[in-house]
Amino acid sequence: MDRNMRLLWLSNWCDNTGYGNQTRLFVPMLQSVGLSMAVAAFWGVEAQPARTNDGIILLPRVSHPYMNDVIDSHYRYHRADAVITLIDPFVLDERVYADLHWVAWTPIDGEPILPATAQVLQSARRVWAMSRFGERLLHQAGFSNVDYVPHGVDAQTFHPIDRDEARARLKQEVGLDLAKRFVVMINAANKGTPSRKGFYEAFAAFKVFSDAHPEAILYVHSEQIGLYGGEQLPTLAQMVGLAPEKILYAPQYHYVCGMLPPRYLNDCYNASDVLLHPAHGEGFGIPLVEAQMAGLPVITTDFSAMSELCFAGWKVQGLPFMPASGTLHRLPLIPPLIEALEASYQQRGDLSLRQQAQNGAQDYAADVVFERHLLPAIHKIADEIDAKRARREQREGIREITRQ
Repeated sequence: MDRNMRLLWLSNWCDNTGYGNQTRLFVPMLQSVGLSMAVAAFWGVEAQPARTNDGIILLPRVSHPYMNDVIDSHYRYHRADAVITLIDPFVLDERVYADLHWVAWTPIDGEPILPATAQVLQSARRVWAMSRFGERLLHQAGFSNVDYVPHGVDAQTFHPIDRDEARARLKQEVGLDLAKRFVVMINAANKGTPSRKGFYEAFAAFKVFSDAHPEAILYVHSEQIGLYGGEQLPTLAQMVGLAPEKILYAPQYHYVCGMLPPRYLNDCYNASDVLLHPAHGEGFGIPLVEAQMAGLPVITTDFSAMSELCFAGWKVQGLPFMPASGTLHRLPLIPPLIEALEASYQQRGDLSLRQQAQNGAQDYAADVVFERHLLPAIHKIADEIDAKRARREQREGIREITRQ
């Protein structure tokens, strides 16, 4: 890039979260094209600054969980030209961000936009929508400074591999024995009660489906007891009558401590027959793209970003409900979920469906997203900063002439 621009990026710094995943992918890419990058990490860096092997400085939080108390100081410390935030905007203090050149990469997971989100975004210089759904709703809410910048997935990590080899490796490394099983996979963070990710609906549908197909097993790639304010997943399973032996959870110690590498997750996608993702609303939904990039078809709710990210699989209708004042999600209907599971069972091993999934996901490969969407959006920021500098220099020149 021909501009020596300095950017501060606020998000978390850990691989096992969606936001951290995107930060790890794109911040080094931006650094590699000549931008001076720093990460204000509200999670993953504690007590003191650190540096990555690429020379990117990682700045810690102080007392506020989302850094409202220190973000302006980090901004000045890095001599930033702009700050990009990858987090729900409603946790940010608009009074602080109004004084910064703020770009909000924002999830929109309900319709209409949550009023608290719309209010805070009034202070943003630009808003990046991570889905076409979000882009449409932002325009409807009157925002004109919107760019479409979807999330990306590392195509070098997520890709089809031999199914038997993936299953054998999972058995050897973590004890997941999936031999001769029809594997339904869930990959979702267990946070919030009730969960936005639709664990109850998934468990209830799988219970009925597995009664008809005893060889079916549910692999849940998540934390299971609600350590982060989430749900007690074994309690949900018991409530719907799903026997414990019908569920396999990710190795909990390794999952919670972030010890499961991306390759492990790619093995899981390749060892499975379908991804079940009946979330109530999604700002994006990275597992949908990861799974399909690995050739795994998906079942998901026909709402928000999920509708546009189902390239091969089944979309399930839902009923509107209000999770917070002023916005609506969709509760996926359980009978259509059961029907979709049955359809996936009938089409198990369909190579054309798997190829369709992989082909559709290629538009979201990280390098494609970077070149097609992220860099053009960065250039817009640079143009705005250049224009602001030119106006400031013009004002200073006029004052100098006046003094003379």
